[in-house]
Amino acid sequence: ENKAFLGDIFGWWYSRGLKDFFIYLKAIMLKITDIFSVKLLLRTYLSPWKRDITSIEGLPLNEVLRVFVFNLVSRLIGFIIKTIILFIYLVVLAVFLALALFLSIIWLFLPLISIISLIYAIQLFF
Repeated sequence: ENKAFLGDIFGWWYSRGLKDFFIYLKAIMLKITDIFSVKLLLRTYLSPWKRDITSIEGLPLNEVLRVFVFNLVSRLIGFIIKTIILFIYLVVLAVFLALALFLSIIWLFLPLISIISLIYAIQLFF
C-alpha cells in the first residue's frame, strides 16, 4: 500500500502537479505583462505623453513653430518614459524567467533530493 501511495505522489508530482506549476508560472508572467500595460505601451509608443498635443489650426505663423516644438517635445517625453517603463518591464521579466527556471529545476529534482536527504539522515543515525 505504501508503494502505491508513493507511486501516486510521484505520478501527481510529474504529471498534474508539473502541469499546474507551469500554468501558474504562465499566469504570473501574463500578470506582469498586464501590470506594465505592454500592449498599450507598444500601441502608443510614439504618441504624445498623456495625449498632450496642441492644434496648429488658425494660429499665426510665429505660433506654429512654438506649437510644433511643444508637440515634438511631448512626443519625445512620451517616448522616453515609455522606453524606461518597457526597460523596467524587461528587467522584471528577465528576473521572473530566471526565478521560474530555478524553481522548475527545483520542482523536477525535489522528490529525488528529498529521498537522498532522507537516506542520508537515516545513515547518520545508524
